[in-house]
Amino acid sequence: MEMRTAPGLILEARDQSWRMEPLDDATLTIGRDARTDVVLAARFASRVHAVIRHDQQQYVFEDTSTNGSYVQTEDRKVQFVRRNRLRLWGEGYLSFGEPLKAETVVRFRVE
Repeated sequence: MEMRTAPGLILEARDQSWRMEPLDDATLTIGRDARTDVVLAARFASRVHAVIRHDQQQYVFEDTSTNGSYVQTEDRKVQFVRRNRLRLWGEGYLSFGEPLKAETVVRFRVE
């Protein structure tokens, strides 16, 4: 019997990447503040703009910002999220405080 490992989450922006392991209660903070796990240079990003949590076998993106976030999931739908949560699945893009633009997006993939 093969043991199936829960998928990890990978974030990529420019020449950097981050991996989040599928541990319950694991979190990854994103924002302009140097103390966040993923530090952004995005003009409209808040100091702590968002948190990604692994919760009950899924990754949940939670926007905690003033300006909101744009999330494009694998189905290519773009959703505006402001002080709300959204499940991340497949692969897609995150943008912080402004619509998706090639120079400011963070790519994600669940694998």
